[in-house]
Amino acid sequence: MKETFNTEVIVLNRRPFREVDSQLSVFSKDFGKMQLVARGGRKITSKMSSHLEPLSISRIMVVLGRQYNYIGSALGRKFYSEIKSDFEKMNLSLRAVKLIESLSREGEHGEHRNLFKMYEDFLDHVNGEGKITGSEYYFFAYKLLRSLGFAPDSEDMYLNRNSKDILKIVLNKRFQDFNKLRMRVHELEILKKEIIRFLSSNIDLEGFAK
Repeated sequence: MKETFNTEVIVLNRRPFREVDSQLSVFSKDFGKMQLVARGGRKITSKMSSHLEPLSISRIMVVLGRQYNYIGSALGRKFYSEIKSDFEKMNLSLRAVKLIESLSREGEHGEHRNLFKMYEDFLDHVNGEGKITGSEYYFFAYKLLRSLGFAPDSEDMYLNRNSKDILKIVLNKRFQDFNKLRMRVHELEILKKEIIRFLSSNIDLEGFAK
């Protein structure tokens, strides 16, 4: 096995680790969810730190270790400054992160590139929108759940015809095309309850429905 490899990642979370290191949870385009350590990542002088901020997309080199795998280098590609400067957009994006972290497992085989692109499209959409409505999150959640096999077809959900048709469109469109999709408030509440029902026996739902 190679001692190093390159991959593109979305940084999901970063936590203090040891004295000056950081431990990162990332979603790799090639390998799915990974836990990595950035040596010296908490130092002010760290050159990698700004490229490994949560809700950033970076090209990294991974160095395989005996106990941990390490980040040898990182170069940021997208930083999503509009999200990070807007509380509502930040909250929406972090809720999506929580969902990805809860549903993903390290070492899982799957269509990682499709999931990576889905989340990147979601962040692009939230970052570029002037004002978000909240429906973006539930559309993302449904699309993710369907991709992972958690949620049934919209025809099997307790939704009216309009909402079912919207969800069919959601599965086949990018988030940038969702501007014209509008659910009524009570329809969105039903969708929210349906999604929570599918997840209730699989993950910790704290913070999911806020």
